[in-house]
Amino acid sequence: MKKIAVLLLLVTLVLATAACGGSRTPLTAPQFVSKMEAAGFIVVDAADQFPEGVVEAVYLAVGENYQIEFYVVPSVDQAKRAFEENKSDFEALSGGATKYASVNNYSYYTKTTSDGYYVVSRTDNTFIYVSADAQYKKEISGIIEDLGY
Repeated sequence: MKKIAVLLLLVTLVLATAACGGSRTPLTAPQFVSKMEAAGFIVVDAADQFPEGVVEAVYLAVGENYQIEFYVVPSVDQAKRAFEENKSDFEALSGGATKYASVNNYSYYTKTTSDGYYVVSRTDNTFIYVSADAQYKKEISGIIEDLGY
C-alpha cells in the first residue's frame, strides 16, 4: 500500500511539473488582430516601419490610453535578442518592482514604477511589448494573460 501511495505521489509531481513548465503556443498575427479587435482596440499594421526582412509582421493594438505591440520576427534567436534588449531597457529605469520568468520557449518580464508599467513577453519567434502609465497595469495584465503571453 505504501508503494502505491509513493507511486501516485511521483506521478502527480511529474504531471504537475510538466503542466507548469510546458511550452506555450504563440499567437499568429491574424489571431492577435482578431482578439484585439474583439476587445475593442483599433489594430494598425506597422510592418512598413521596419526594413525588409527584419520583421514578418508588426501590429499595434491602439486603445484609448495605451497600445499593445505584437511582433513576429523571422527567427527565435532574433526574438530572444529583441526580448533581451527590451528587458535591458526596462531594467535601466530607476526604481520599481519587476517580475521575470523564462521557461522552454517562453520569456516574460515586467517592471512597475511609480508612473509606468512595462512588459515584454516572448513565445518562440513572437513577442509583445507594452510601455504604459502605471494606472493601467491591471487592465493590461489581464489582456496579456488572455492572449497567453
